[in-house]
Amino acid sequence: MKKKITFIAVFCFIFYLFLGYIFPIMLVGKPLPLFEVCNRDSKVHKVRVVILSGGKEVFNETYILKPQSCISHARGFGWYPKPTFTLITWAGGRYTFEVSTENGKISKNLEVHPWMTIRFIIKSGEVHHRVIVV
Repeated sequence: MKKKITFIAVFCFIFYLFLGYIFPIMLVGKPLPLFEVCNRDSKVHKVRVVILSGGKEVFNETYILKPQSCISHARGFGWYPKPTFTLITWAGGRYTFEVSTENGKISKNLEVHPWMTIRFIIKSGEVHHRVIVV
């Protein structure tokens, strides 16, 4: 009886992992980067990216971007939303992205899921954003 319960528990856990993590990746591929910052300006820019979740800072990095260059931040396991029991969709997370340069700042509160990336573009010293979804 104990072996049967253990078998059922292990099977349920593996099935949960398959539906929640492995199956979606098999369907649409690996997740996109969390964000990307591209300098489309002719000057070097110091860029600070801060990500807030529920008012708490969860990410804070500063980058030096040369003209016509980009950086991206790959998702760690913590950026994967928790799977739900729907077959294909993943629950999203809401984050506030603050991107600032020496000339200005943009703050956007956006829903994030694994097959979406937020691209911030610096043009003429100003920061703009675009959402890319697979």
